Amino acid sequence: MAKTMLTPEIGALDKVLKAHNKSRVDLAGALGMSRGTLKKIADGVSTKDQTLKRVAMHLKIPVDHLIMTPKLEVVPSENPSGIQCGINDSGFEQLEMRQLDAFQFAILLDSGPELIWNLNVNNIDATVSDLLKKLEENVNIVNCRQRDNFQSEKNKCEAMPPLALQIEEKQSLNKIEIIINELKLKGIYIYGNNYMYWSRDQEREFSCLGEGAMVYKFHSDYKFLIFIDNRNVNVFHREVYIGSAPPKKVPWDGGRVMINGKHAELVEQDDNFPF
Repeated sequence: MAKTMLTPEIGALDKVLKAHNKSRVDLAGALGMSRGTLKKIADGVSTKDQTLKRVAMHLKIPVDHLIMTPKLEVVPSENPSGIQCGINDSGFEQLEMRQLDAFQFAILLDSGPELIWNLNVNNIDATVSDLLKKLEENVNIVNCRQRDNFQSEKNKCEAMPPLALQIEEKQSLNKIEIIINELKLKGIYIYGNNYMYWSRDQEREFSCLGEGAMVYKFHSDYKFLIFIDNRNVNVFHREVYIGSAPPKKVPWDGGRVMINGKHAELVEQDDNFPF
C-alpha cells in the first residue's frame, strides 16, 4: 500500500516545541525517533503521515498544526456554492486497524480522543462480558487523565497531576494489558487506531469596526475507534467518516476562515472580477 506523504510547514515543529518548553532532543528521546527525522520535519521536508501523527499525538496537538498553512482560493461572490470542501471531499477514509496492547493504547490515548467502541462479537459469556466492562473502565480512566493533561497544557498549567492520579493511570495500563491477554485466551482480540475528525461551526456574524462579515470555523478532533473482534490478524481496514474537511475556496466576499484556530491564508485569483 502506498505511503501518504505530508509537507510540514517550515519551523512549525520548533514553534510547538518552544511552546511546550521542549527540544528536538527531548522529543526524539520520548518517541524513540531519530533527530534526523525531526530535523526534516522542522525543515519542511515531505514526511510520512504516520510519522507526523505520532509527533502530533505526543505533543497533544492536531497534526494540521505541523503541516503547511492552507491557502484558500478566493472565488467570486456570484458563486452560489460558497465554501467548497477540499480534503477528501467524500468525507470518508480507510483507517488501518491494528491489534493493540497496553503500550499502544497509551500512545493512542495520548491525545485524549473521543472513544468509539465497536463490538463485533456474537457470543459473549459472563466472563468475557466482565472483562470487556473492566477494559472500558480502565481505558476511560487513562483517557480522562490524558484529556485533563491536555487541557492543563492548553491553559498553560504546568503542574503535574497528584501522585495518586499518576499511580491510578499506571495501574489502569497494567490492568489493560492483563485484560487483553485474558481476552485473547477467549478468542477475542482488540484493534484500534486514531483518526482526525473535522467539524465546521455554524456560520456566525463577526463584527469589526461596525461592519459585519462571516467567519467560517473549522476544527479537528481526534477520535479513537476501538474494535473488538474474533479475528486474529495484525491489520485490517475500516471505513470511517472524517466529517467536514477544511475548504479549498471561500466566497469573494467571504470574510474570514479559521482552521484549528489559525487564520487561513487567502489567495486572490488573477481574474478581474467586476466590482
